[in-house]
Amino acid sequence: MRAFSIFVSALSLLMLSACTDSSSVKFAPKAGEKRDYRTAQTVEITTDKGRDEQFSSKNYSTIEVTEIKGDTVKLHIKPGRIEASMGTYDFRSSVPDEMPQAMLDAQAAGIDMTINLETGKLLEVDASGESLKQQLKQILGDKVDNLFEQAGQPNLPIAITPEKDWQTQGTLSGVPDVSLSVTKVDDSRVWVTYQGGTEGHRLAGLAILDRKTGWLEKQVQTSELEQTVKGKTIHIRGTQVTALVSDNEENYIPDIHAKWANHWIDLEGGKSPDEIVTITDPKNIFFEPNGLLTKDDDTLSLSLNHAAAKKVRVGDIEIFAARAFDFAGNEIDTPMHTTPTYTRHLAQDNRQTTEADLQLTSSGVLTDTIEQIAKVTAKVAWYPDETFTLRLALDDKLTAHYAKNGVEIDFKPTEQDDIYEVSFNGRPRDSLVTRLGEGQPYQIQFRANPAAPKWLDAQESNLRYIASPDPEAHRVLIKTDTPPSHVDVVVLRSASEAEVVREVTFLSQRAQRFDPNVQPQTRYLFDSDQPANPIPAVKPQGVERGQVIFPLGAEQAKTCQASLSPEAQEAGRSLVFARSQTPENFTHPVALKLQTEDGVREYFYQLGERDIRLHCDTTRTWQPANIALNEKTPWVIPLASLNKDKRLSTVGDVLSQYRFLDEKKRILSLTTLKENAELAPQTPLDDVTFPDGSLRIAGALASVQVISITPTPIDQSFSVTFPELPTESAE
Repeated sequence: MRAFSIFVSALSLLMLSACTDSSSVKFAPKAGEKRDYRTAQTVEITTDKGRDEQFSSKNYSTIEVTEIKGDTVKLHIKPGRIEASMGTYDFRSSVPDEMPQAMLDAQAAGIDMTINLETGKLLEVDASGESLKQQLKQILGDKVDNLFEQAGQPNLPIAITPEKDWQTQGTLSGVPDVSLSVTKVDDSRVWVTYQGGTEGHRLAGLAILDRKTGWLEKQVQTSELEQTVKGKTIHIRGTQVTALVSDNEENYIPDIHAKWANHWIDLEGGKSPDEIVTITDPKNIFFEPNGLLTKDDDTLSLSLNHAAAKKVRVGDIEIFAARAFDFAGNEIDTPMHTTPTYTRHLAQDNRQTTEADLQLTSSGVLTDTIEQIAKVTAKVAWYPDETFTLRLALDDKLTAHYAKNGVEIDFKPTEQDDIYEVSFNGRPRDSLVTRLGEGQPYQIQFRANPAAPKWLDAQESNLRYIASPDPEAHRVLIKTDTPPSHVDVVVLRSASEAEVVREVTFLSQRAQRFDPNVQPQTRYLFDSDQPANPIPAVKPQGVERGQVIFPLGAEQAKTCQASLSPEAQEAGRSLVFARSQTPENFTHPVALKLQTEDGVREYFYQLGERDIRLHCDTTRTWQPANIALNEKTPWVIPLASLNKDKRLSTVGDVLSQYRFLDEKKRILSLTTLKENAELAPQTPLDDVTFPDGSLRIAGALASVQVISITPTPIDQSFSVTFPELPTESAE
């Protein structure tokens, strides 16, 4: 058992290391140069004793050429962010206390790799000064070479002639007699496909090489290896994707389990859309001035909203070249990688939003760095939608061919009666959606195009597009009991060139609150309709439940008194009107309320009909305030623009003197410095005063009103009838 554990640990570290004018392409790096790689892999390890382990990881690394001596080159691999899963055990280097200390130490030390420049062969891998080859040799003996050569290296260990259809054979990743073929060549790159070996010791893959230097740009490799360790046969099967770090590419592959890797995906059927509705005006794509930056533990997400209903196609959007800044506006120097974008519908406001993850890729704990980030600036490119539909009419052999608009599609039966194949090739970024005639339900699998070796399952085959010379080409296998009458196809396409590229600022929620140029989220002071002017339209409230309340407002209540006629008592205490404050809400913060003189009781019954007289020495009304609003940022109200003679120390003080109205005369609330902080009349003014000495009104401010005093007294009389004492049956 211990040997098996050591074997798995060593294998994991080896796999985590993956991360010319001449007539042939050889590995020819220059001293001091660096490459940033991303690696994602999934490995299934089984034994003849029935044990099954699943290992998956994704990581970033920087490979630096540290020494070139004779015919050897030494590379130092500095691991960056690592996420891995072994069975039920998950860990990340980016959050505290998740990653084992031994791996943290190994990550800090890095890995050294020695490669022969003439042959391209991997000679040695050292971690923390110890030879991994020697560690494995203690377990595997002379069989170490086969496993050792599974370690990823940033080159192919075979010289390649950059001519289309050129072929050769050689040993690759420990597998002899591997056939290699050049499938495509351009001025800067060479595409290679390879496969070889026998069951239990074989591999298949595709690679893209830098033509001048031999550095690996992308590679997808699936391998199968069997080894016997102390009488136990261990079967290792895995797929690994290695690529130079580039924005808009996903550093992820799904876990591949042999027992369900060839499963079929059920589709209920349906029909193609009657029409394709697209956005043609970039204003609808960039209709909000800023995007949103959200934080989730150790991951950042960038989102940009669009003025588009659910069924409107927005095209393709790329987010790249991100830069992070703290709350003081200083740039945070840390490597970052944006994933491909995903556009979805926002049901609550009938909009669409495009999102991408932004991953910090350096080593060590990253949560503190993420907390410091207030905003991210990034380039956003919009490729307008050019989606179109077509119909494949099947002949009597159930075949069809379409070649038009830069697309080539073939439909044909396979050797199995109920399975059909759709092969597709088109422009870069093209993809397709199929629908069978009459809304017929069916099942599908996605496969590589051209076809992958037969021993690869559906998921392994489909992943080959990542390093394919035609990444948009793929095949769809369709399984259905009844031959289709026809096939409708939606070709999902966007423009080949971006129509608009803009720099967009993505703000965190806290940064949005602090940025004076960003309109705060709308919040109203009152849940219900705004109260009317306090005087003279005020009327007694609550009488039907035994109360009498005059909601006057703080300033008006200071000059008002009320009396009950004839007078009344409750439990030997006289009933009087007293000023009442409700400091926890704004609905009736100050009122005159009928109560016993000791303030104990405020609900009264069986008093019959009574007269109430309300008298106020002066009248206070709301009048337009002499405050000039900034046209661009009307929601920013400098405290200095408020009346300096008024003593303002709480939110209640401000809102008793001023009110802030939108275009519909609804009263807006104030924005707090802290996210989701509760606002109440007793909230200190400092909690809503921003560093620039301003208040931020929560919404689109149209006007400001201020309380005004006139010497006109108020005298009003009301007749009220108190209710009978409630009975149990009435309750």
